[in-house]
Amino acid sequence: MKMRSCCQSILGALLLVMFWGAATSAATLMYQGKSADQWLEMLGQSDDAIRDQAFVALIQADQSGGEMLLAFMGSPHPGLRTIAVMGLNHMAPSYPESIPGLAEAALDVNLNIRYWALSALRKYGNQAGPAMPNIILALETYPGQGPELEGPVHYYADARARAAEALGSIGPAAQVALPALQKSLQDPSEMVREAAKRAIESIRVPAQ
Repeated sequence: MKMRSCCQSILGALLLVMFWGAATSAATLMYQGKSADQWLEMLGQSDDAIRDQAFVALIQADQSGGEMLLAFMGSPHPGLRTIAVMGLNHMAPSYPESIPGLAEAALDVNLNIRYWALSALRKYGNQAGPAMPNIILALETYPGQGPELEGPVHYYADARARAAEALGSIGPAAQVALPALQKSLQDPSEMVREAAKRAIESIRVPAQ
């Protein structure tokens, strides 16, 4: 599974930060001495170095930036949501407060955001149990079935594989996911089939 290419494509989309619009709930939140508005202003700069600095700082955020990143995940702009979820993935598994937001992002209309949300949930192990319903739905998402999602077709399989891995990391508490994982053993993607197989092995409790 390839690392998602983000920096140039996302930053190019963030040359204007007016997309934040009326979502002012994050305005007073701070990270590294800067407000949310200041970070957005940096992301919207025409200077590549300034944008890159903000991008790297946010996707490598520590827990002190968690609340702001969770607020950013409410943005209508997929570029900002991607930066936010990448930052939350970076701080996992040290910020379990993000699990509800990550569970919601696991069903984002943007497949790249799904991928990073599921990557983060995988790191939380059995703490991600409350996210299981959404993770299972992500595992069962295929192109041509339901609304078309944003991203290349191969991103669907990447997200399904991450979903299987996240379920496997929950362990025996994810028994409810076994039927979906059994179906995934027939997935057209070998990557997903292998991830489902490993997940089933992690979830099944050995017979006494």
